[in-house]
Amino acid sequence: MKNYLFSSANVNKVTNLCILLFALAFMFGFTLQVEATTISSRHSQFIDIDGRQLHVIMYGDMIQQDNKIVFNQNTSKKTIVFTPGLGDISPEITFKPLAESLVGNFNVLIVEPFGTGQSGEALTERTIFNINKEFDEVLEYLMIDKFILAPSSVSGIYALDYILNYDKVEKIMALDITVHDDYMDMMLEEELVFLLMFAEIFNSSKASFSSDEEFMEYLVNNSEQYFLFFPNVDGYEYSEEDVARFFNAATRRFNPTIINEIHNAMENARSVSNNKFPSSIPVISLVSGMNIEFIPHWETAHVNQLDFSSDNHMLYILDGAYHNLWETHLPEIVNLIQNWDVDSSPMAPGRPIRNIQIPADSEVLIKWSAPLDTGASAIIGYQVSKDNGDTWVIVRDTSYTFANLVNGVTYDFMIRAVNAAGSGAVLTVTGTPTAINAQDRIFEIRTAIQGYFDSLADSLYWSLPKTDEVHDLEIVEIRNKEAFAGSDLPEYCYYYDISNDRNGEFHYTWYDGDYTTPPGFYITYILKYDQDYNIAAIWYNPIFN
Repeated sequence: MKNYLFSSANVNKVTNLCILLFALAFMFGFTLQVEATTISSRHSQFIDIDGRQLHVIMYGDMIQQDNKIVFNQNTSKKTIVFTPGLGDISPEITFKPLAESLVGNFNVLIVEPFGTGQSGEALTERTIFNINKEFDEVLEYLMIDKFILAPSSVSGIYALDYILNYDKVEKIMALDITVHDDYMDMMLEEELVFLLMFAEIFNSSKASFSSDEEFMEYLVNNSEQYFLFFPNVDGYEYSEEDVARFFNAATRRFNPTIINEIHNAMENARSVSNNKFPSSIPVISLVSGMNIEFIPHWETAHVNQLDFSSDNHMLYILDGAYHNLWETHLPEIVNLIQNWDVDSSPMAPGRPIRNIQIPADSEVLIKWSAPLDTGASAIIGYQVSKDNGDTWVIVRDTSYTFANLVNGVTYDFMIRAVNAAGSGAVLTVTGTPTAINAQDRIFEIRTAIQGYFDSLADSLYWSLPKTDEVHDLEIVEIRNKEAFAGSDLPEYCYYYDISNDRNGEFHYTWYDGDYTTPPGFYITYILKYDQDYNIAAIWYNPIFN
């Protein structure tokens, strides 16, 4: 993908396009639209909901019926409906790569809820009841009575409520959705505090400009300052008009509707807390591996939302994927959706994913996850090899310890899934068994720590390995990026008291309660064993939008 934000020539093009979009919006009403009589593979239209205009984008086979454009129900194509996270700047741009990749086999609807993208603002409270009522009215208008729902982020909260109260969803493709339980409650609340604080800063900055056009031009040239990251999808190139439309919408990022939705978010989440998806509805839940690294409970919460006693629910962890999973895993997700919906003879499965290798004395433990592509057939086991495939060992679990190895020798371990069609593509993992002395063992324990830093709520969460060798934990300093990169001395240094309850959750107290740091700061901390060892780590504060 071209990075328009860092090319002066393209910045000028984007700025000019954005100004043109503002002018057309003033003349014709908020967006460029396809004429109502136009039927093509892509159609953009507004739907009147309680006197307000809600924007949707349709991809697929369409016809004109009752003076409106709807999907052609006389085809074999099923309909997938994508719903965005809280305050998504432009759902149209966010989901465009997925829609274009799926349109050959599906009809695709992208909904831009009130306050997002090119939709207008709502007149009602952003309660889960009102949001889902409006969503259902969109489906009624478009004559969609059965569909596959693909929620992302916070819209997973709304999706869970929707399927419990409406009878239209055939399947769920959950895209790293927000899950609420008692553990996640505090984290979500702290994220919302951050969002409201940032919204105030954003809107205050916007008010200092004489026009939206002027503010938009400033955002194009200072996007990182406002956490405006244009989607960067591997293997997909957006157009200059896409970039312009994104920044056009960005000027309205924290409008009153979104602010109201943030204020209602906790009550909305708690209304479905600890609920599971019904076992009668097929669900595939795709989860960000990076979010699990930052918040280990992220995986547990998603597991608890599913019913694995039925054959209808599956969970996949995408290693290396951030919150918008398709930015790094577009082909895998598209392939999974297509195979999931096709009733056909089983094929060989894809490659297992998300491997972890843990070396030890004369052995290496390998852990992995099931392949995204199951070949339209259940995975019945795995085969592993340590001798280049000359011999294979059958295993039923998603982990295996390769034993009787020579320390210091690097091995290529091979893992492949097996279904009714046979064995699938091979995952190769490199590992080296090591005779670990005491200090090396401590190093392995240190690097196993995972954490999450919420700079505004003065809390740090992580999980420690269960070992008696960890005597105490003390955070000794926080330093910003510039200080970390350019000096051995931290620019800011604060000390904390730690209470260790040995249950994997820790809280600290600021000695200077007035000091806060924005997301993305480096934290240096010390683990105390029999002696002290310094460790440097980077914690990133993900925004669960």
